[in-house]
Amino acid sequence: TFLAPEGSWVKEGDLLVQLESAKYEIGVQESRSSLDVAEAQQSRAQADLQAQLYKEEAAKKQYEALLELQKKGFAMPSEVEEARLAYLELQSKTGAFRAAVDQERASVGLASKTLDQVKRKLAANAVYSPMDGLVVYALVGNPEEGRKVEVGLIPYEGQPLMELPDISTMQVLTD
Repeated sequence: TFLAPEGSWVKEGDLLVQLESAKYEIGVQESRSSLDVAEAQQSRAQADLQAQLYKEEAAKKQYEALLELQKKGFAMPSEVEEARLAYLELQSKTGAFRAAVDQERASVGLASKTLDQVKRKLAANAVYSPMDGLVVYALVGNPEEGRKVEVGLIPYEGQPLMELPDISTMQVLTD
């Protein structure tokens, strides 16, 4: 979308090339949305785990209370056994809730890495001059045609777009 004018003098850090970045800007927005969704799901899974831990704690207290009552003769063994099984069932469910939290945490990590990757690609769409120099466009296509890089060209990966030759060592041969 932008090329520094051929023949112009650029300083280190000047913008040389700006590539089309709309798809990466959209990708950043989509990745950010995915990260927000993953974080919300992680929060929900964490809240579900916390609620499960409260249920487990309540079942544990009920079981322990029934044990004390059984020792005093006020609770039947079947009631104690039922409370114990309910407590064990809740303990096993807690493990599933913990796994869900771990899974959502991994989803957040993946979404975060994806967002970082798309941001890096977006940042790579601008090429800055590594040194002071004279802008010379690269030839594209058949060398005999002498066609040079221009705005609107869709470059392939690794294609030279321009050079900044060291003019302090250039030699000219003329007639």
